[in-house]
Amino acid sequence: MNKGKIRIIFCILCILFLNACGDGQSAADNAPSTYQGDAEQESGNVQIGESETAQGGESETVQTGAESQEESRASGQNRCPAIRDVDWEAYQKVLPEEEYAALQDFFPVLKGAVSFTWTVAYTYEQQLDKRTVSLDEFRYILDNELWEADYDPDELWLESIALCDLDGDGDRELILLLENIGGHYLILKKEDGRYYGTNRVYRGFESLQTNGVYEGSGGAAYSYYFRMVFEEETFREVLLGYTDWDDKENTGIYYMGDVETADEEVFQEWLEGILSEEVVYYKPEIKADDPPVEHMSVSIHNEEEYQAFVRQLEASSGCQILYLDMEGSETAVYLDDLMAACPGLTYLRIESGGRIAARDAESLDTCALYVLVLQSVLAVEEDILRHIPVRETLYIELDSSYEGVVPTGELLDNTVCEDLILVWDIGESPRLPGLLTGEERYDSISGEWDDVSEMLKRGKLLGIHRINDGGYSYTCFDFYRPDSIDDLCGALISVRDSGVDEHFAYFDLLEIPEDRLSEADMRLARRIYREEDLNFDGVRDIVYTGTGDVREQYGDCTVFLWDEKEDKYVFCDSAPRDFLWPQQDRQRIIGAAILGLGETEEYHIYEYDGAGFTDRKLEVGFAGEADIEHVSWRYFEEGELRETLEMTFDKSSCSGHITYQGNGITEEEELNQEKVYYREIGQKYFPEFDFYWYG
Repeated sequence: MNKGKIRIIFCILCILFLNACGDGQSAADNAPSTYQGDAEQESGNVQIGESETAQGGESETVQTGAESQEESRASGQNRCPAIRDVDWEAYQKVLPEEEYAALQDFFPVLKGAVSFTWTVAYTYEQQLDKRTVSLDEFRYILDNELWEADYDPDELWLESIALCDLDGDGDRELILLLENIGGHYLILKKEDGRYYGTNRVYRGFESLQTNGVYEGSGGAAYSYYFRMVFEEETFREVLLGYTDWDDKENTGIYYMGDVETADEEVFQEWLEGILSEEVVYYKPEIKADDPPVEHMSVSIHNEEEYQAFVRQLEASSGCQILYLDMEGSETAVYLDDLMAACPGLTYLRIESGGRIAARDAESLDTCALYVLVLQSVLAVEEDILRHIPVRETLYIELDSSYEGVVPTGELLDNTVCEDLILVWDIGESPRLPGLLTGEERYDSISGEWDDVSEMLKRGKLLGIHRINDGGYSYTCFDFYRPDSIDDLCGALISVRDSGVDEHFAYFDLLEIPEDRLSEADMRLARRIYREEDLNFDGVRDIVYTGTGDVREQYGDCTVFLWDEKEDKYVFCDSAPRDFLWPQQDRQRIIGAAILGLGETEEYHIYEYDGAGFTDRKLEVGFAGEADIEHVSWRYFEEGELRETLEMTFDKSSCSGHITYQGNGITEEEELNQEKVYYREIGQKYFPEFDFYWYG
């Protein structure tokens, strides 16, 4: 078979990701929706605002794959449980004994106790990514990287499962059919005591057979038949055959391995020979008979609507994710009311008004909350925040509408949550005070108070970011010029270890160099990270980000590396300013500047040599007119040009020419093929840049 056709096939399969969402429910269908209207009392059911909820429900236990998937998709409703609510032991009632035994092997991953190595390869030859992730981290990748950035917090919604020996090694793999983004498959494998996973779009993994053969669909005339293999800790698809369409002859073309035919009967006979029977997909059961609403988004305009909403919550089965838009209302929102009505509430966001309070702060129980967001609220009752233990993130953004006491002291003394963010957006009112005036003294920052006080003489403190991790506390203070509150004039990061008397003993104080501050965004929601080991010495380092977000890209960074000899964090001027993420297994950091079609794109590999970071850069440029395309590659080491690659391709004649120069040699290559994938050409000559995606 023509190798160019193989590449075309896999390019089409990349596009299947988008087509899958068109066939069924889109990601937006899972997102909370808010509707506005008057409160009503109707047959005893309270409707506030109004709100839209997704309620779990019962379904048949066993269905064949095709029927189950299509019926669920046709319903247009989310009736699948969150994966963390699945009663995995209940599968013992419906699965054959040997399949349930295989399922038990995956319980550590399914129950969140163990991570797995996730790989994705939408092209035939090139692995695009490899990371060690938990199921929840994979959920974020699925919703935010493979779907769209900044997608609202969500769950993995499990539609059904199947067990099948995909790669023919005698052990069954676990296939999870997820309802997310219109239908998506996660495939898990256990090998030598470790877990591995890969994912496929809905239309790229259909009609799975008991012998491991499955189908990818690109439309009525385009079907692809695969088998999956697992080699060197990576999943790879093997193309067995496919169907194509000849527009000129208006007829089908069929490929059986390397054999091409126009005889559909011949192809169908071959196809019957590689197919066995479809695997059975099994619907999940949930842990409770009456599951809580997964998420709810509500608009509240006044006290009456708030009280009616609380009564509705009390009468319901609860809620896990709750958004309250207060629409500028001054209504008091009592956190203990919400937690009592929703004891399983894990994510709470209150925005655009409302006075945050508690009827009994001493008895307030928010231990179930993982995230609490208070954005543009009118006030927070004094002394309430110290009674709120949040497991992960407490995010508070105040603006010029805020009327209450700024809760700086409470938050600085609150070291319970893992991630604390307090942002003071005073907008066009620079006369408003910052988060500290300079007259306060807090025990929790006594060690750095002299430096903080000195900074307060130069500007306003408008941002506090704290991470609590492994017995250490990392607090960042952002100061802005009083005459131009869009510009940072100073930033400090304090590092503390566990001390006595429930306070932190002073450990270290880091100052961001002044020349780095001009590039930082105003009041970035997340400023510091201590999640990556950038020089691969076994100790995680500190990253102060000026722009971007850690899950997309570190931008305008200031890096402090742990210096074992000095026994402290030290500023590293040679560390990359912008990068994607460190690759621990290859001990390198990768970066990219994607400027768009028709412009030069840059790809970087940063490596630590013991004294600093070296930079290897690959520039890729594209130009073209009419049927002539031109692509160039320029490889640099520490800014010095070392190698070049030029390719010219004539689409009308399906021919091209490649010229490589480097290492004292010149090589030339002729191309004669239907289509050229520039990424494959570049990676052939620059294999270290296997993460770049140009073309």
